[in-house]
Amino acid sequence: ENRKNEVIRLEQDILSDLADSSKFFVLETTDFWRQIKTAGSAVPANALYLMKAFQQQSDDLAKPSATILPPVYIHPSAQVDPTAKIGPNVSIGPRAVVGAGARIKDSIVLEDAEIKHDACVLYSIIGWSSRVGAWARVEGTPTPVREHHTTIIKNGVKVQSVTILGKECNVGDEVRVQNCVCLPYKDLRRDVTNEVIM
Repeated sequence: ENRKNEVIRLEQDILSDLADSSKFFVLETTDFWRQIKTAGSAVPANALYLMKAFQQQSDDLAKPSATILPPVYIHPSAQVDPTAKIGPNVSIGPRAVVGAGARIKDSIVLEDAEIKHDACVLYSIIGWSSRVGAWARVEGTPTPVREHHTTIIKNGVKVQSVTILGKECNVGDEVRVQNCVCLPYKDLRRDVTNEVIM
């Protein structure tokens, strides 16, 4: 009966005992390491992977240009208008579409997503088959790549610093979404800030 309410803590109860009994080992790496505890952690982790690929001069990355600020990954099946400004630290997935004059920075655009003309996506994850309308703005708050917290305090409330749109979300034209987590299949027709949209 008492065991049902017992809590096991990984660091205090398991790892410390393994270390005391010489059954715990460490693998030192010279590579980068990034803890991923939240969905928003994917954005800074993506930046680290892209930077590593850029330093290794990977052919998988988009070639730098006036509108591509490295490092940027664009899937070969994605359609990106040549007037869209992309990067740094952007990954664009399969069959994604990015319209004319769009701006994407420090973000992940998943497969089949669409960013319409003149939209702005910063510090965000755009979910599968989601749509960001013309002149819309989807943005999180910048956090340093080496920082492991993906939350910030705004007006005394802890909020997600990365904006995340779940699968098949639709952000209307000229709508601003900031520091929000939007669950799948939602239509956003008005500006929202610092909310979890269920």
